[in-house]
Amino acid sequence: MYIALKGYRKINLLSQASAGKLLNITRESYCSKELGKTEFTMSEVNKLMKKFKEKMPTLTIEEVFIRK
Repeated sequence: MYIALKGYRKINLLSQASAGKLLNITRESYCSKELGKTEFTMSEVNKLMKKFKEKMPTLTIEEVFIRK
């Protein structure tokens, strides 16, 4: 489960559905990835990081994609 990712998604006012849309996947697929059931691709990671860095330019991948 990616707890930090969930927090950063909420800070950026993204629902799971809108995050899925950003990644061109369904809400269900996004949910599965956020729960750690399936892996994010590097392309998906990069898209999310680009969005998050709009508000937090110094944010790193390691801070966001920590599994708990």
